[in-house]
Amino acid sequence: VSTQPASPGSHQPPPLPAGEAEPVVREGLKHINEGCVFIYCQVGEKPYWKDPNNDFRKHLKVTAVPTLLKYGTPQKLVESECLQANLVEMLFSED
Repeated sequence: VSTQPASPGSHQPPPLPAGEAEPVVREGLKHINEGCVFIYCQVGEKPYWKDPNNDFRKHLKVTAVPTLLKYGTPQKLVESECLQANLVEMLFSED
């Protein structure tokens, strides 16, 4: 999952769109295949994220946040797709 970082001084992860995607993703993790690894990362402060040459855009082809992607495949969910439990479950359960 790629997200923007929390506000400076905050000890909480940033809310995903309207705070809705995080619970959907957490529930979807119940369907993750055995042996899979889930990585949560932040894409950096806004100036870094907006740079078209940042590593997330350049190497992982992340175009928006939040993004769920299956590394090494073209499979990914972007923005509001991360709010759809059936899509999240499908992404996590497919080989």
